[in-house]
Amino acid sequence: MSSQNEKSAWIDSLIELSKISISVLISFLISWLLEHWQDEIIIKTTTTSNLFIKNHPYILRTIIAVITYIFFVAAIRGVRHIKRGNISIASGIFYYCLNTKKRHLKKSEKFLKEKSKGCNTITIFGASGWETFGGPNSPLNEALKTCQEVRILLVHPLSNGVTKRAIDLGMTIDTYRSEIYQSINFLKWLRLQGCHIELKMYESYPLWKLILLEHYTWIQQYPPDEHVKNSPCYAFERIPTNMRSIHNHLYRQCLGYWDSTSLGTFNFTTDLLEFRDASGNVIRTEKIY
Repeated sequence: MSSQNEKSAWIDSLIELSKISISVLISFLISWLLEHWQDEIIIKTTTTSNLFIKNHPYILRTIIAVITYIFFVAAIRGVRHIKRGNISIASGIFYYCLNTKKRHLKKSEKFLKEKSKGCNTITIFGASGWETFGGPNSPLNEALKTCQEVRILLVHPLSNGVTKRAIDLGMTIDTYRSEIYQSINFLKWLRLQGCHIELKMYESYPLWKLILLEHYTWIQQYPPDEHVKNSPCYAFERIPTNMRSIHNHLYRQCLGYWDSTSLGTFNFTTDLLEFRDASGNVIRTEKIY
């Protein structure tokens, strides 16, 4: 994967260099023509071209037809892009990244680090959590250290969902579970620093990675046989004047799911997962270690 990413990055760099070179060449050509438009060589070339066009008028007509076609196609695409841009603005989406190259991953991580700074409330729906907030180099690690209220949803380390996910990623089950336990240890440390932490767990296979910040929603799908960081990501901005924006919709849906009785709440004192009924009473507990 790394060699493929390096090759793609090299191709992208070559394309950008070609664009710059062509732009510089065209600018020099236009500048030269403006300075030497009365030179003999220019006059001779113009005269010869004029005679050629008179003798072969169909060539000029073909060129004009092609240029006209290209112009109309570009104009139609421009209008479509403007319409799609208006739709994007209305929905609140303002960031999208394929995450197929190293520079894409760095850009996404930088985005999360910048937008999560100073947030008082952060909600994370993930899998192991280690590369999202638990690891020292994870994008949300520093933000959680200064956050006042944190909600975390992780996959149950002893569930079938963890077993299947570990196999799909080519990891041992113990290694994957270890990442979850390390993330929990980080959350325990945060609680000692005075941060209000709520941790819940689900047992199904990880489907969506959701990060809810105060003004932004980040979403990625957990692809089979591949790490979630290589999955395309989308970011939606909260639009106060548009209560039907995607950010607001996802926020309500996630908080509704957060209150579901199907999720177990982790007790940091007993290290047990507690399941409650609709009234909030504990009806059963489970071990996660």
